[in-house]
Amino acid sequence: MKVSARCPAKLNLGLRVTGQRDNGYHELDTLFCAVDLFDELEIETREAPGYALRVTDKIGTGLDVPATDDNLVCRALRSLCGEDSGFGLRLIKAIPAGGGLGGGSSDAAQALRCGRATMPEPVSDEQLADLALRLGADVPFLIEGGLQRAVGVGEKLTAEAVAAPLWFVLVVPAFGTSTATVFRQYATTRSTQSASFEDLRAASIHVDGLPFDLGNDLEPPAFVVEPRLERLARELRRVVPDLALSGSGSTMFCVRTDEASRDRVFDEIRQCLDPQSGVRLIRCGGPIVVDPLEIEDG
Repeated sequence: MKVSARCPAKLNLGLRVTGQRDNGYHELDTLFCAVDLFDELEIETREAPGYALRVTDKIGTGLDVPATDDNLVCRALRSLCGEDSGFGLRLIKAIPAGGGLGGGSSDAAQALRCGRATMPEPVSDEQLADLALRLGADVPFLIEGGLQRAVGVGEKLTAEAVAAPLWFVLVVPAFGTSTATVFRQYATTRSTQSASFEDLRAASIHVDGLPFDLGNDLEPPAFVVEPRLERLARELRRVVPDLALSGSGSTMFCVRTDEASRDRVFDEIRQCLDPQSGVRLIRCGGPIVVDPLEIEDG
């Protein structure tokens, strides 16, 4: 049996840190949005046990994705189907790595969906969500996609809606940021961020129908951790004041409610970027719901 799926990228449209648990994990209030930028995953059942993964870089993303059975896709599938199952996996990467777009998490989420389709015994949505959360805080969201508000560590999801599609320009630097390092910096930066970063904050971003303005508590610590990101934000916000950071970075984005406005912003940003900077601009839309699986019995 062959099962294939598209694996969408995600954005954090705003993020508030609301607390910290005894185990060190931070509690959040964020809005996940799946967008039409995709990796592609195909799995095929095999008689011999083991997980054989082949990874293709579709658009020269400069990825360093391990084609081993320790890849998150293999770990996800193994957690569902067990060590003794046999699968050949083909992963085609188009989501840039290290930018916080959730490519690895989305691949894992769709691996769980694909794996469930091959199993003789039914696996409930609740069981799948539990496995997903063990793999990463945003994996449960990426099983379904769409637009969902997430609280806790990301496990408590509530579907949201907007009246019309949203249109995005993504600014993806050639470098990433470490989520763990940004969170460690958060406590230190919180007491000084108003003085150090007030002039750099994105203009207030409000979209009708969304539950809150698109502010991000992780922006100041991300700029401390990665000064190149701060410099890039300062440069681009002269042109697009409402350019926002997604999650802990390093991807920034702006959102528009019509495609023509989105395309104008794309051109404005492109004109002020150094062509040698390595920054990738991506146009996309959302929110999108994850596609049905393609299943080929055999």
